[in-house]
Amino acid sequence: MKHTLLLIAVLLWLASAPVAQGQNQSATIAAQTFAQDFSERFRRHVRREAYPAAALVIVQRDRVLNLTTEGYRAGGNQEPIDQHTLFRLASVSKTVAAAALGLAADRGQLAWDDPLTRYAPDFRVREDTEKIRLRHLLEHSSGLMPRAYDNLIEDGLTRDAVEARLAGLSYLCEPGQCYGYQNVIFSMIEPAIESATGQRYQQWVERQLFQPLGMSSANFGHAGLINSANYAAPHVRARRQWTPVRVQADYYRLPAAAGINASITDMALWLQALLGSKPDILPPSLVAYLTRPRQLTRRQLRRAEWRDHLNTAHYGMGWRIYTIGDLQVNYHGGWVQGYRADIAFAPELNLGMAILLNAEASSISELSAGFWGQAANTLKASEQPP
Repeated sequence: MKHTLLLIAVLLWLASAPVAQGQNQSATIAAQTFAQDFSERFRRHVRREAYPAAALVIVQRDRVLNLTTEGYRAGGNQEPIDQHTLFRLASVSKTVAAAALGLAADRGQLAWDDPLTRYAPDFRVREDTEKIRLRHLLEHSSGLMPRAYDNLIEDGLTRDAVEARLAGLSYLCEPGQCYGYQNVIFSMIEPAIESATGQRYQQWVERQLFQPLGMSSANFGHAGLINSANYAAPHVRARRQWTPVRVQADYYRLPAAAGINASITDMALWLQALLGSKPDILPPSLVAYLTRPRQLTRRQLRRAEWRDHLNTAHYGMGWRIYTIGDLQVNYHGGWVQGYRADIAFAPELNLGMAILLNAEASSISELSAGFWGQAANTLKASEQPP
């Protein structure tokens, strides 16, 4: 009887294997075609908008489907960008920061529900400061007013100098109960990591993520960008053309929130790790935990480029969590003077995409939303059994 059941199981497996292989092959071909078609659309868009430089990458866990670079490192400078040219990531840096804190939590060096004051004893707000836990920083659910004192960072103050001003803030809601996007408060994970690991925040990220993942160009800060022999200079729109401007130091003062520089090749490696290519370095269980929908973000549903695609919008930990139909897309954007960046991945489709620009162009959202809207409609359908 046992032999009969075993034989039946083998026959069923043999019968189903060609079907499964055919479905996988069909999905791979569909993804490759989709990536090629989108890269052509991307090139046309970049040329139409006359961006100084732009880079695109589309990946699966085990392969790069497309990597496209267009334009020059600076207006009037005929040095073309390449796959290793550095751009500012701005708030896309938060996706790395969330993983950095998560690794420390996974290893028992700190806990998500630890009070922030355990690691930053001088941190104060007007009411009970102990209510703010580490998880609230990554969720943007501290309960404090949104973007608290970003203006002071833009005026040249350091995070430590701004921290003292936070003592005058009151809660708008109980921590964990409402969403309010932050930069200064988000970056308070830096002293938490430093206290728990004994390493500077930047050092922890480099040793735990950049180096083992092979992100050889990625670095931190103003000096990390301008001292590079290969970076894309920032541009703003002035008099109907893209005009180069100086690299601003402002949000570099918040390394966790907005301090990373990276190339499009670095972004390919980061996306592949998020999709599970290096589970010993970035555990898929941690990525799933960070991208669990937590804080409802209704205003995101009204974003002009996204509103025709989105069914729900939340914030997780360092990630925006969108659903298009029933497809979850984990997304984040970044914007500082002269730069825009977008990154997103959908584990269900084994697909990730990133765009880097050295121009303050809001139409980057049009590209990203269009990419994921089409992916949800075409690639997901191609993965369904006949």
